[in-house]
Amino acid sequence: MTVFHDSHCMALHSVTEVIPPNGVAVTVIVVMGPYAIQRRVDGEWADHLKLPEGGVLVMKSTDAIRLVGVAPKGVALMVSEASAAAHLGHLGEDLGAGRLVRLSLDPLILSLGKALITSMYDGVDNLVTKNVMDVLVTRLGQVSRQPLSATEFERTSLPNWRLRRVINYVDGRLDEGISLTEMASVAGLSAMYFAAQFKAATGMRPHHYVIARRIQHAKHLLHRSEHTVLHIALAVGFRTQSHFTTVFKKHESITPARWRRGQLAA
Repeated sequence: MTVFHDSHCMALHSVTEVIPPNGVAVTVIVVMGPYAIQRRVDGEWADHLKLPEGGVLVMKSTDAIRLVGVAPKGVALMVSEASAAAHLGHLGEDLGAGRLVRLSLDPLILSLGKALITSMYDGVDNLVTKNVMDVLVTRLGQVSRQPLSATEFERTSLPNWRLRRVINYVDGRLDEGISLTEMASVAGLSAMYFAAQFKAATGMRPHHYVIARRIQHAKHLLHRSEHTVLHIALAVGFRTQSHFTTVFKKHESITPARWRRGQLAA
């Protein structure tokens, strides 16, 4: 790592752990090849985001991350609290704790990122590298003040083995309350990471998936059993028949009783 006054810059290799030192407010990642961004979950590194070629990633430096890439083409710029306050105040406000975001691709930022990468790998004079860093930080501040929406990079989806564990857990407890925290625990992830990866894998938020499974099981019981609607509502995790009816009608555009009559008449 090369240190310039109160900011830090480091070259990325095929596998690089980025551990911001004390006093760092924001970390900027610029890559010229695809990288996977990983974070620690229960003591182990787990995929969190995909950073495409030419990607610019900005995050609050609240914890360590690891970058894994096919080719060692990238640089991490860790901006001090003083520099961040002077140039990135608006951007810092847009970053929630632990959230990783990208700005709309900016040609100048990418060019400066390439210059930093070259200086890191080729051993360019430290003063030249510092000047490039200063310009890049200034440009980040300018871009962040423009009316550009900060959007999250595509998150990696939940691995199949974790997904199966969660699905089996939900199916075995449809008559009970199922929380996001419980589902995340079964998957071995924090709630925030699990929710994003689950949606990437299924196209649904965890809560919406649970409701969909409750309705699907309710339809099976309505069609295959003679239980009352109230009994079925309780069996699929609803506390009242009225709530069950409201949710069922929202999904199927018909009440449970009318849906059952339609199935019997078919």
